[in-house]
Amino acid sequence: MGTTDKYSEYIALLEANKNLILTGAPGTGKTYLSREIATAMGAEWEFMQFHPSYDYTDFVEGLRPTPPDSKGNIGFERKDGVFKEFCKRAMYKYSQPINQVEVFKVNDQTYEKEEFKTSYAQNLSPTMIEKVMEWVKTQNGATFTSNRSNTTFTLVILDDKLNVRIPKGGIKYVNPEGVKRYLATGEYNKQHQTYEPSVGEYIKKNCPFLSNNKVLNDTREVQTLKTEHFNHPDVLPLTQTVQPQPIASSQPTNDTKEASKPFVFIIDEINRGEISKIFGELFFSIDPGYRGESGRVKTQYQNMITDKNDPFYEGFYVPENVYIIGTMNDIDRSVESMDFAMRRRFAWKEIKANENTGMLDFGGLKNEIISKMNRLNNAIWNEETNEGIEGLSAAYHIGGAYFKKLELYDYENNLPEAYRQLWENHLRGVLFEYLRGSFNAADNLKKLEEVYYSKGIYE
Repeated sequence: MGTTDKYSEYIALLEANKNLILTGAPGTGKTYLSREIATAMGAEWEFMQFHPSYDYTDFVEGLRPTPPDSKGNIGFERKDGVFKEFCKRAMYKYSQPINQVEVFKVNDQTYEKEEFKTSYAQNLSPTMIEKVMEWVKTQNGATFTSNRSNTTFTLVILDDKLNVRIPKGGIKYVNPEGVKRYLATGEYNKQHQTYEPSVGEYIKKNCPFLSNNKVLNDTREVQTLKTEHFNHPDVLPLTQTVQPQPIASSQPTNDTKEASKPFVFIIDEINRGEISKIFGELFFSIDPGYRGESGRVKTQYQNMITDKNDPFYEGFYVPENVYIIGTMNDIDRSVESMDFAMRRRFAWKEIKANENTGMLDFGGLKNEIISKMNRLNNAIWNEETNEGIEGLSAAYHIGGAYFKKLELYDYENNLPEAYRQLWENHLRGVLFEYLRGSFNAADNLKKLEEVYYSKGIYE
């Protein structure tokens, strides 16, 4: 079974609902599975974890202190939170049409689209672009002029990220993908981007790595043999094209499907945060029925967005190509903090211990280890017979991630000792917490220990 086929059920569920929560017993591999789903989708993904002190200003937007000015004064400015920043990246990235190759012909030489852009049109290879992007991060404090006006910007490097300080306007984030795109193709979104091409021009004019490179701008005949341009559904069409421009084009004869690259935002332990405080008005925007501009909402700091080039200048929305995967344990004490309004915006998929054992890569010992795990779980609660320890259920099963810890204890040379270490250092403690305060807790813990170490009726 191929990787995509293996995760096809989860991918279909996520694509249909936009939002998915993987729930189940602790250690069943939900976090691992969420990353594998995103990878199988061919998505770009970001991972973060909720916790009790996490709030709206971290997730959506909020006020953050600015670096001291020349007089040592510190102010505050609005900064995008991690999710809003992620949505901007999703808007600015473009995928190629399926089954479609754009080919340029210069005199008698043929170039594929990316080769034309990087090798012919700009003479900047992807490797060179990465090199100059590292160089520009050393230029903190450099000044340059806007590509639209005579406004002077100052380059500011914060947390290894590109920003510009604008006169009387604070510090603005610069999307590095937009800069790379401008360097490779000369293209940018004229409706929304000012800082990215301005930084790109500064790099072209000042980076020592480019001193011997010349951007070709001749008038040789260029013929487009096939072309199909992609536009993201949530971003206005691009109007600036690569130079020299194609003089002719023909539409592809086969049907093509234009689809933006998926972006998956993974929230681990989603129920550990105070959901309503973190999401705020995004309760509305993340709803599958209100994705895109139809779900635009005014955020709490909307009046502080003064940059008309900001794609969320008129309000925030979640782009169509953004998906959310949350993970949570059924038995966490904070599980009740997720209210019904939030619950209905997600599809829910239970991950069971015996169904997700891919992480147990122990070669010939894998079946034995899975058998030991299943024996223990059947003693906790047998779903087929509905029998087990009173007060527990399948939500209290022990997942494969616990048994993967055998790797820490030299299992290849001394498996019995590795099993003992696993019980003493990992399993006994969590089972003790499961049983704390219950009837016959000590006896039940002893029973589980005996099942763990020996075969029997729970096989």
